[in-house]
Amino acid sequence: MPRNAKVYGKRSTAAAYVSPTFANLSSPTKPAPKHVEVKVKALGSSQGKPRRDNDEDALVQNLENLDLGHEDTKETPPVSDNKEDATKQEDPRKGVLGPKNHNEQIPPTKKHNKKKTIEEQAPRQEDGLGVAAVCQSPVRRERRARRTKREEPPLLTLDALTAHTQPLLDLSSDPADSTGPLEFQVWADEIAQNFTVDKIAEASYGEVYRLKFSDPKSGWDVSDESVLKIIALKPPEDGVPQSSKNKKKNNKVAAFMSEVADVVSEVELLRRMSPVPGFTNFREVRVIRGRPATQFVDAWKRFRRERKKSHFPDPSKAFNYGEDQLWAIIEMQDAGTDLENLAFGDVFWKWDVFWGVAMALAKGEELAGFEHRDLHLGNICIQSRKQNDDSSEMPGPLADGLEGKKYNFTGTRTTLIDYTLSRAEMEDTVVRADGEEERRIAYLDLERDCGLYEGEGEYQYDIYRYMRADLFWQDPYNEAGGYEELPETTIRSWRDYHPRSNLLWLHYILYKLLEKEEDTKTVTSVDDLYQSVQERLKEHLKRLETILEPRQTEMQSASDLIALAIGEGWLDEGDVIGAGEGTQLESSSSLL
Repeated sequence: MPRNAKVYGKRSTAAAYVSPTFANLSSPTKPAPKHVEVKVKALGSSQGKPRRDNDEDALVQNLENLDLGHEDTKETPPVSDNKEDATKQEDPRKGVLGPKNHNEQIPPTKKHNKKKTIEEQAPRQEDGLGVAAVCQSPVRRERRARRTKREEPPLLTLDALTAHTQPLLDLSSDPADSTGPLEFQVWADEIAQNFTVDKIAEASYGEVYRLKFSDPKSGWDVSDESVLKIIALKPPEDGVPQSSKNKKKNNKVAAFMSEVADVVSEVELLRRMSPVPGFTNFREVRVIRGRPATQFVDAWKRFRRERKKSHFPDPSKAFNYGEDQLWAIIEMQDAGTDLENLAFGDVFWKWDVFWGVAMALAKGEELAGFEHRDLHLGNICIQSRKQNDDSSEMPGPLADGLEGKKYNFTGTRTTLIDYTLSRAEMEDTVVRADGEEERRIAYLDLERDCGLYEGEGEYQYDIYRYMRADLFWQDPYNEAGGYEELPETTIRSWRDYHPRSNLLWLHYILYKLLEKEEDTKTVTSVDDLYQSVQERLKEHLKRLETILEPRQTEMQSASDLIALAIGEGWLDEGDVIGAGEGTQLESSSSLL
């Protein structure tokens, strides 16, 4: 019996309902059997150790085995006037666990008004349950019930999971993948036969893994390899546990999950923009279910060790993802390394990167009314046009010289990725309320998550607020853009086409490119022509920085910026027409 139970020389609050029972055991008219004393001593031998539930259960079990001799009537022993006889009477406080030496001094009972404990207020059980019912307070029984009966989310049937993800399954081009969710581990085992898996990045609502051919002599090229964006899907409402404890835990994990409808919109955008030069090449979408496979768990752990952090829950923990967890797997062509993980090159490289992004946005605007709305450095991938080159090595000016060049000095290819927050017009049409037809719009309502506008510490978060303020207040620097509710009179929404958002992100990209120091290691020789072109490009970039200042610019889109560049002689029409050519595979079929 641990000392914190307060029975050694001091009356505890728990003794209020234990002592009367023990008093019967030590009554002079019915002495306690010796074997009972031995058992109780054994239970009390764990003095000084933390109390455990199995100790309590053992105590209750032994007490249940005792013959307490439940009698309907009890004789009250006569009170003797003889002081000597009175001292020999058993003190009800002594019990079996009381002093064994009769010469010990028992402290007098303190007389003070004390509130009754919950145990004292509870009526004694007389329903035949015996000591087990008496020795457990209502609070303790309730706690034990909570420990032994934990609510788990119900496992959903395969038919229910299929019905929930049917809109995504319908977008799969492989008939075998469109019938229902695949088992995560079975699917991953098939991949492991030809590919190795590495986690390379984290998006807003998904994790990005790269598949590399495990056999270098396979004959496949680097551009043939794929990247997978894995998105955890929110379950159907009837698959969410209702207890407050599980709700809190599941809500924390659900913050990293996406609605099926949102992923459908992203996949439709990927398919729509895939033919446009400068946009990622979409290959396939699949739906799988179950806990993450071991290949992806190992890749996740390697990524966390290298980056020292991960914003997503640990996939190896069973309480993060259940057996019926649903996932969307978006397969795309590997577009290289994102700008966040690259050492920036010289001014020639920065020039090519900036205009590569600007021309891709302009072509997206013209083709599909496209707005990216989340074009931070992690959503721009860089790759050398030379096959099998390591994209992390930033090239300098090409060897064919600088004479007459205005663009493509370094052979760098840029690709825009991750259209989770983007907006574009689809090829099919819908009928409006007035009976007129219009192109269907794929977009995400950015008013659903106002946390997007509350970030601090990075200029990227200011751009989200600038977008909102420019859309609803026509002033990107209006402070209401980040914190105020929308004007009651506004008729604008995130469904509308507002290409000035692309200009805001181009302003951000140029700011980040000029913010970092140049990497001059790629320069092997410097001549007068090189210095002349270099200084000219620096002047143009500085002027661009002023032109793109959000409050001062009079342009309305990336297309306006490209027109300005051609008019200023910074680019030729041939540069714009040929930009991004050769970036797409002839076949966009999946490799898996």
